[in-house]
Amino acid sequence: VNFTIRGREQAYLKNTNLVRYNAAVAAVQSPDPATADKALKDILALSKANFAPAKFSEGLWRTNGVKLPKDPARGVPLILAAAEKKFPAAIGQAGLYYYQGRFVPEDKPRGLKMLQEAAEQGSTIAQLFLADQEQDTDPPLSARYFRLCAAQRQPICQTGIAEYLLK
Repeated sequence: VNFTIRGREQAYLKNTNLVRYNAAVAAVQSPDPATADKALKDILALSKANFAPAKFSEGLWRTNGVKLPKDPARGVPLILAAAEKKFPAAIGQAGLYYYQGRFVPEDKPRGLKMLQEAAEQGSTIAQLFLADQEQDTDPPLSARYFRLCAAQRQPICQTGIAEYLLK
């Protein structure tokens, strides 16, 4: 049975920044350098326009030196700004930074709270981190995070939930 929720596609298409961002994210992996470069420029323009997913992408690329020159001093603030705008992947990444004391002062309670919030909103990095953290201390909670992550077709999480079920 196939069905669609009326209005959902319309709402998506009306969000021109999201449509443009999704197209650029797909194109940035293109083997054609011109296509990939144009897509990168589109994402940077969206980031400059304060679009949270694009800010997060640019921040991650700058922090890790992928697609853009490595510059954590410019990248981390972009990730934190995207987290402030409640973008789940950015909340998860920022939570990791606070929890580990990486690029920002260590604040484990704040980091854990951010990771939990991001995991509930679908951040696979937060779900995987929390699943790993809780594996020995609270296996049912760990399994819950593995399930959330596995539902997004993440092989590492599917393996984690399978191992939990086999135990």
